Amino acid sequence: MPVWAQEYSKCAYHYFSNKRVSTSECYDKDNRWGKAIALDKNGKVIYEKELRHVGGNSSVVFTYYPNGAVSSAKWHSAPDAGIQLYNSTTYFSVDGKIERVEENNYDDAPGRHLKQPPGEYTPQTNPPINPPHVEPCSAIYSTEFYFINHLPFSVTVTTNRKGNIADTAHIIIPKGDTVKGGNFIMTGNFIEISQYYTFNARPTKTHKYRSYNIAVYQIPGFRSIGRETRRYYYVITQK
Repeated sequence: MPVWAQEYSKCAYHYFSNKRVSTSECYDKDNRWGKAIALDKNGKVIYEKELRHVGGNSSVVFTYYPNGAVSSAKWHSAPDAGIQLYNSTTYFSVDGKIERVEENNYDDAPGRHLKQPPGEYTPQTNPPINPPHVEPCSAIYSTEFYFINHLPFSVTVTTNRKGNIADTAHIIIPKGDTVKGGNFIMTGNFIEISQYYTFNARPTKTHKYRSYNIAVYQIPGFRSIGRETRRYYYVITQK
């Protein structure tokens, strides 16, 4: 078993044409923390990033050369409920050398910034060269949720991630409008939203002596946007 897979037991792998591991994305048993790793054709680590579904989220999307070698790795991080956005894209030669790194973040003006000179990556860990007993690669799945306001006034929906107070958002939805509430990224599977989130709605502006009984109901089923995205809808109405 790979060293990193001992801590992060839920893994998805991509392979070179010779069946050696090219990339791995592993999470702990609770799908909260994880690690994304890319290796060259000799099994040397050339890229490593943290993955998480707590304190916001971070994820990696790999692309590949025809022989299975990693071509690029885009790491996205949104701590603080998506306020301090950050992403970086690392580009590799076919033999596993870093060609360039482009970074963007919330604090800098939009653009591309070379933060790391081309060359080799210095691994943070020292995993075995050829990890055995691996499983087929799994894709990254996105579970989205939208709110539909059926009330004759604007409402504010509060979304809370269970077990993570920091991941709370307040979304204003005008009367009769439909607004995206968020999405949850998971390697290999979609999620059941009710297991991860709770939703509460209230009027954006209240009026004295008026009572409000507002409910948030999920519309049964979901809409598929391609193979790797599911979209769920919630209706906001009177109880």
